[in-house]
Amino acid sequence: MNPASPVVAGLESYETIFGEKQPEYVALPALRGAAPEHAVMSRWELTKEEREMIANGADIFVSIWTFGGLYPPTHVRVMNKNTDATIIKAEMRLDEEVNGRLPRRRKT
Repeated sequence: MNPASPVVAGLESYETIFGEKQPEYVALPALRGAAPEHAVMSRWELTKEEREMIANGADIFVSIWTFGGLYPPTHVRVMNKNTDATIIKAEMRLDEEVNGRLPRRRKT
């Protein structure tokens, strides 16, 4: 399973990349929502083998690195990159002020 971009088709200009210059981590394309939650949404592409495992009853395990801090609220859901972008944009309040301060991925 690998992180994938676009997170949601049509919202590429809102993406930021966490860990981009940190070789010890996998770069994570993500959308970051406004305060107070500052929700971070990423999309993970499953391999053919992983899809077959899930179809055959395997579960999804989620590990959150807390570095000794509080465990953050976590939301795992199933959708695809072609989900209605306006719904996600509104849900995460992507046009609110916080996003003006975040580096965004620029289309080339």
